[in-house]
Amino acid sequence: MARTRSATLWEAARLGDASTVLRLLSIGVDCDSSDSGGHDPLYLACKAGHEAVAALLLAASCRVSPATSRGHTPLYAASYFGHAKIVVSLLAAGASVDRRTQSGATALYAACANRHVDVAVALLAGGAQPDCAVPVSYT
Repeated sequence: MARTRSATLWEAARLGDASTVLRLLSIGVDCDSSDSGGHDPLYLACKAGHEAVAALLLAASCRVSPATSRGHTPLYAASYFGHAKIVVSLLAAGASVDRRTQSGATALYAACANRHVDVAVALLAGGAQPDCAVPVSYT
């Protein structure tokens, strides 16, 4: 039953269903549970740009910088897809700004590579190191 509730939380986060996320959190569903690829509800919400769901999960004290099997964090996902408000929220919650993926990319690299200037500015304001923007494999 717990696995089913976790899967429901993942789906609600991915779809941006804040009321279902709130209900599941209120009955104690683990917000840090992840699927076989390491995708947890916060990652899914951040990737999809669901600000309200991301805020609920952060308020529930979900881990802010867990990584998927490829080393992608919620901050990396939000940066890659250009969700500046979520990036700011993650940074305020203590997300690791210069953490690298398995390929060596940082959130700043993801933002710059996808021309998300507002995200890049937020990351730099949050302490991102410009010299960490390029994946290690490119240096």
